[in-house]
Formats: sequence, C-alpha cells, structure tokens
Amino acid sequence: MRCPTFLTTLVVGTLVSTTWGSTWTTFDKPGASDTWISGLDGTRLVGSYLEGSNVHGFVYDVSSNTWYELNAPDAGHTFAKGMYGNMVVGMYRYRNTQWRRAFIYDMTGHTWTTLDAPDAYDTSAFDIYGQKIVGYYCRKPDNSFRGFLYDISTNAWTDLFWDTPTYAIGIDGTYIVGQTGWRGFIYNFGEGSYTTLTMTSLITLIPCLARSI
Repeated sequence: MRCPTFLTTLVVGTLVSTTWGSTWTTFDKPGASDTWISGLDGTRLVGSYLEGSNVHGFVYDVSSNTWYELNAPDAGHTFAKGMYGNMVVGMYRYRNTQWRRAFIYDMTGHTWTTLDAPDAYDTSAFDIYGQKIVGYYCRKPDNSFRGFLYDISTNAWTDLFWDTPTYAIGIDGTYIVGQTGWRGFIYNFGEGSYTTLTMTSLITLIPCLARSI
C-alpha cells in the first residue's frame, strides 16, 4: 500500500508543534507482532494487526478493554481503516491476491458488504461519516489512482480526481481530506469548494527534526 504523503507530513508536523498533553498510551493486540491504529470513534479504536503471516482488522473498546477481531470473508488480509457508530470500513486482499476490495462491516448485524468502484480492479475504503464513505481506487483503463465518495443510502459513486494520484482518506461532515499529486487537499462537497495544501516535504523536514532533537 502506498503511504499518503499528506497524512505522513501532518503527523510529523503535529509531533513538532503540538502543545497537547504529554501522556502517551501504547496499544498492542495480544499475540500480535505489530499493531496499527487507523481511526477512532468515541472510545473505540479501529485498526489492524499482524499475527504470524496474516493481517487482521480489529476494533478495540478502550472503556471495556475489549478487542474485536475482524476477518472479511475470502480475505487473505483484512485492514480496518475507519469507523462511525457500528459501521467499520476498510479493505481486504482478495483470496491472497494483490488486489484489494473495500468493505463495510456492520458490527450490529455482523454483516459484510463488499464495495468495488466502477471500472476498478482495486478499491480501498479509508473513512466513513454517516452514510458517506471515502477512499480511492485504481481505474482499469489507464491505471490511474482516483479518490471516491460513496453514498450508502443512494448507492451513488462520486469520482474525486484533480491530479495523479488522488487519495481521499478522511471525511467529517461535508469535508473530505486527502492527497492529490504531491499536495494535500480539503474538499467541501456540500459547497463544491476545493483547496490544496502545499506542505514541506519529508525529505526537507526530517533533517530539520534531527537537528532539533
């Protein structure tokens, strides 16, 4: 999976400039060699972990110290990325191939729904807010990576593409954030407004961080 430069740079920038509290808590899934947290909703964390040679998704409830393992049907690996209420989204490697398919998991009904963007052979869901899901897919005709907004209630797909590649990786209300080309973006689909964010690249930033430590 490609690492979105936009989010990586934001994380590094936050570590340098934040004045938030100084308490750090680590989370390790029991039996896992690696644990990754991708999102949160209230007191619940969503992410993935590596156990042996397989990746599994999880939801961890901080308040009850309870872990829920997520394994999509026909999946070689399952990656849980975002959560809203009892709905979890992410992607899984289809039958141990390199291709990914997006999913919605309903924790209430314990049902899995697969999402494949139109004309795509690789679809990844990254976040959910209400009935809206964002992510990106690789389009078959030209192998371009394009973001998407999917509406569960209407089964409607909206293509998000401004430059190659475009990744939509976060949503809150009517705001979508992600990366297009080498720039971050904020898109308000309620108003149709689009703003790009040009940030210092990690290649330039990392030496500065090293000198400040």
